[in-house]
Amino acid sequence: MRDAGSPPARDQMSILYVDDEQELLFIGKKFLERSEEFRVDVMTSALEALKSSPIQSYDAIVSGYLMPGMDGIAFLKVVREHGDVPFILFTGRGCEEVVIEAINNGADFYQQKGRDPEFQFAMLAHKIRQAVKKNKAIEELRRNEEHYRTFLNDQTEMIVRLTPDGIITFINEAYRLTFFPTLGPDEIPGTNLHEMMQNESSDTIIDFLNSLNPKMPIREMERKFTDKNGDTHWQIWTVRALFDEHENRVEYQLVGRDITRHKEVEIALKKSKEKLNLLSEITRHDILNQITVLNG
Repeated sequence: MRDAGSPPARDQMSILYVDDEQELLFIGKKFLERSEEFRVDVMTSALEALKSSPIQSYDAIVSGYLMPGMDGIAFLKVVREHGDVPFILFTGRGCEEVVIEAINNGADFYQQKGRDPEFQFAMLAHKIRQAVKKNKAIEELRRNEEHYRTFLNDQTEMIVRLTPDGIITFINEAYRLTFFPTLGPDEIPGTNLHEMMQNESSDTIIDFLNSLNPKMPIREMERKFTDKNGDTHWQIWTVRALFDEHENRVEYQLVGRDITRHKEVEIALKKSKEKLNLLSEITRHDILNQITVLNG
């Protein structure tokens, strides 16, 4: 049996309901679609559903447990191999082992069938709403996080976040390419920044981080370092410490930019000024000598 009618309206939730009890399928579809909140496709076999339906296109899946060919847990495992669509196991078996196995394999909810169809489908509808709402919130968070990471990776500034004990929790691409170009983006988070630096500047940075406090959570530091090619670079870092309500450090956020060109110009100007001053002194000395000779 297969019932996959017209596509759901924009504000409807699309539900795939799979069970070998055809009478229960009919009652469940009728009840859930009564409020026009859900659009329900029904199938009597998990194998049929996997062959004929784009599983991940549904807002949620409701499945029985004991079914011929493939039971509800096996069906759940296959669904989870392809995505996170909400899955509710709806079964007459109430044993604890089935519940634990369902949850351990990624089921969002477990609903036991009962004698009162009105009550059991009202509970099922409630759990579908909860599962769909949670899944959409997770998807939104993932999209926001991806946008945030993309934004940070597009910045030319170097960005790194640390725990209070120096464990890197986030870096952007500019930071990786500057300090650890041979490592992949996923190889650096979870490592200790101070151990990776392994030089005397680590102690300087630790002292600088320890100087931050709730009254002075932000400071700037200038840093000079030599890359693997022996070239000298200058950077300016804005360092922010985040504190909890008990004034305990919870995170450091560091944003750095390269000021090498600015520093080179500054050094060149300083040297030029020194030469000019020296030349002025020499010229003044020569003039005084000539005056002395003339007055001789």
